[in-house]
Amino acid sequence: ECLRSAVADFADDTDGASYNFGIDYAEALARAGEVDAAADTLSHLQRDRHPAHAYREAHSYLAAAWLLSARGRTSQARAAALEAAGIARDNGQLAREVVCLQAAIQFGDRDSASRLAELVELVEGPRTALVARWAAALNSHDGEALVGVSHDLEGMGDLIAAADAAAHAATEFRRQNRRGPALTAGGRAGLL
Repeated sequence: ECLRSAVADFADDTDGASYNFGIDYAEALARAGEVDAAADTLSHLQRDRHPAHAYREAHSYLAAAWLLSARGRTSQARAAALEAAGIARDNGQLAREVVCLQAAIQFGDRDSASRLAELVELVEGPRTALVARWAAALNSHDGEALVGVSHDLEGMGDLIAAADAAAHAATEFRRQNRRGPALTAGGRAGLL
């Protein structure tokens, strides 16, 4: 609601503030499942790109990735998130790259673990190490580690990612025919 208001409040400004807030608004709409509103917002953004906010290009791609995911186009969402990560990397926006790689993992990517291990050495803050743990746990099919990642993401306040990590854990447990832990992890994902 605050982002919607910001987009409207700055609509007549020429400094691109509406474009800037619009990127975040489109992503929030897509994450909330408001597909039509997110698509409409992204369409307006593409027509009204502002050169002062070119540094937000990776985030714009990430918002598009979330919209693709909301539409059920997970493989396209993963590709868009990885493209966003590449843009961020090319522009030296390493923290943004971490966020983009996290989204790619949420959409099923299993190929970013080595890059995330590199980013742990370059980007400060708890998210990078946590996302690197997530990628490593997926690669090693470690359900218990995925549950731990889920709890840590919840502790950070990233409930969508926490639910996704728990869902990944449930999938790994099911692959191992571990029904009890699969049900517990799946229940956690549903609760989150």
